[in-house]
Amino acid sequence: MRALSRILLAGGLALATGTAHAQQDYTARGMSVYAPKPVAGVRGPAAGTKMAAAAAPVAAAAPTVASPKAEAIRQRAKAALEEGLPRRLTVHNANTGESVSVVFWAGGEYDAWELARIGQLLRDHREKETVAIDWRLVDLIWVLARLNGSETVHVHSGYRSPRTNTWLASASSGVAPDSLHISGKALDISIPGIPAPSVAALAAAMEWGGVGFYGDGGHVHVDVGPVRTWSH
Repeated sequence: MRALSRILLAGGLALATGTAHAQQDYTARGMSVYAPKPVAGVRGPAAGTKMAAAAAPVAAAAPTVASPKAEAIRQRAKAALEEGLPRRLTVHNANTGESVSVVFWAGGEYDAWELARIGQLLRDHREKETVAIDWRLVDLIWVLARLNGSETVHVHSGYRSPRTNTWLASASSGVAPDSLHISGKALDISIPGIPAPSVAALAAAMEWGGVGFYGDGGHVHVDVGPVRTWSH
């Protein structure tokens, strides 16, 4: 926590610590004027995989990082979502070496097939299981890439089956037994050419969910759960 606090303060951001806040829903906050489209009835994933739906969002929370710089970042994120241009994203799975390039939103609608392609890419490669990745999480990584002048995100940890997560938690104290990776609401990411501390600071200022900074691994955990920060 101290390490991430120093990163944010170095960037001119005041990090609020302590109590975790209710889950963020940026549509409810006015961050997007477009309603989500359900990831249901899409063309099936690859043979041998399992598909589950992402849970519905919950109520919004008030912002916690109160600074002019953080507010400017939130306004830039809002502008990116509301400009109405197609949302293009290339996602690279650092574990399997696979990549997909998609336009997951265009003309005011999310493309369920393209979202399903992202979910298939970010499957649990150990158990060969797939879950629907939360549409808010896809928007989040798209905005993080966009604000850094990129359309590419590398994912170091995507969906984890309960079995995989239990195994990882037994081997590392940095893995939560009830990780949001299990429900398709969390990713560990990096953006090529952008230092991980910069990505962590930007994500924390946006306040769309949790942000964890893993200095040794060079990647950042982002999720659409409660607004909170930590370092490991």
